[in-house]
Amino acid sequence: MAFNYDSYLRLEKMPTLWCWGCGDGVILKAFIRAVDKLGIGKDDMCVVSGIGCSGRFSSYVDFNTVHTTHGRTVAFATGVKLANPDKHVVCVAGDGDALAIGGNHTIHGCRRNIDITLIVINNVYLWSNKLPNMLLQLQEVSGQFLKKLEISTQHLMVVNWQRLLGLHS
Repeated sequence: MAFNYDSYLRLEKMPTLWCWGCGDGVILKAFIRAVDKLGIGKDDMCVVSGIGCSGRFSSYVDFNTVHTTHGRTVAFATGVKLANPDKHVVCVAGDGDALAIGGNHTIHGCRRNIDITLIVINNVYLWSNKLPNMLLQLQEVSGQFLKKLEISTQHLMVVNWQRLLGLHS
């Protein structure tokens, strides 16, 4: 039997505005399946997203959501978590939101270690405004730094910030 996504989505927002093949829809589906498998209720979660393609994430899911300004997703998510420590807070950001304009917020959010899940989507903003994206720029950084990055797929990058910053839990 096929998985039913309807109860997790704002169906009036469908179909999505994402381009065919960009990968954001695949990440959205994986996110919904993970939430379902973990048994997290809609009222027990807040999804925070920023600007750009990944910013649409919060528009499509039927949870408590916050759509924030560019580069401030982790800062807003920090506020949500501090005000609601019993809730699951998931921050969805593009590479620019999390690693460029929002890079400092991301680092300090990790340093605070307040139990926020951060999903960074490689939106490849090279396509939209001819600027190289942060992941392409990171590939040009020294080999020692790159060894500390764990890249899981082309579209989703997971960084072990605690290890990168020398922090211990």
